[in-house]
Amino acid sequence: MIALYLLCALLLLFLLAAWIALRLSVIRVPAKDISDPRILKLTHMRDAIPLVEAGKRWLKAQNPEDVWIFSRDGKRLHGLFLSHENARGTLVFFHGYRSSYAIDFSGAMDFYYSLGFNLLICEQRAHGLSQGRCLTFGVKERYDVQSWTNYVAAVFGEDHPVVLAGLSMGATTVLLASNLEHAVDLRCIIADCGFTSPLEICRHVSKNRMHLPERITVPFLALVTRLFCGFRLDECSTLDAVKETKLPIFFIHGTADDFVPCPMTEENYKACLSEKELLLVEGAGHGLSFVLQPEEYKSRITAFLARHI
Repeated sequence: MIALYLLCALLLLFLLAAWIALRLSVIRVPAKDISDPRILKLTHMRDAIPLVEAGKRWLKAQNPEDVWIFSRDGKRLHGLFLSHENARGTLVFFHGYRSSYAIDFSGAMDFYYSLGFNLLICEQRAHGLSQGRCLTFGVKERYDVQSWTNYVAAVFGEDHPVVLAGLSMGATTVLLASNLEHAVDLRCIIADCGFTSPLEICRHVSKNRMHLPERITVPFLALVTRLFCGFRLDECSTLDAVKETKLPIFFIHGTADDFVPCPMTEENYKACLSEKELLLVEGAGHGLSFVLQPEEYKSRITAFLARHI
């Protein structure tokens, strides 16, 4: 009987630890807004607030269309679509980890729209209005990219030019999708501050952000994500994906990024065997390259897209 009680106690402890690990890392959290105190308290974000708020007002004024698709595993995913008369193609955007399109892309939407593209702004699974209990660091999200490009193909045809763009986990998402088959004429990718793999970013965050022993915490997280969320942290690697892709990729990163370290993008860039370009913005924090150096960012992106569309 004592052994049974002990076993039950250990099981309860395991389940509690599993819930805490998942809650801290992958379970859906309430949507954040740029004015949220959790964002405002981050000093490096303050410079971005006026730009993002102006971008949100601009996007709302364009009256974008709500669009919905289903992922390959049955999740209902939400996006916003903004059409452009005589569009050159469609830019498809994917935001970052526990973030939103409002935080990550609002400040640049009018710029991309001015280049003559339709904009399809996707809410990642387990974020915003999209369904899903757990995010997966790009493991399942890479197949959501396929679902979104299938949507574009259904609306505009298989010969419609498409550009994938992502920031942080969104950048990793599009890079992981770069070696998959797509139903449209996928021309190129813009990847701002992506990481090298789900496993490596968890190791980095555990050790350098949470100050926990990654040799214990990461294997435990890998176990519980596999048991309760249906994916493995070692299931895919950005480095492997970009070695196989034939798509041109524009890599971007801020050198002062302390969330996704800049060397991760440098590793991705070196591993990429297709046509590639790299922009490192000196002193820019996580996802803030556009904010710190908007003119260089715009100039390089404009030239990159002109070569491939």
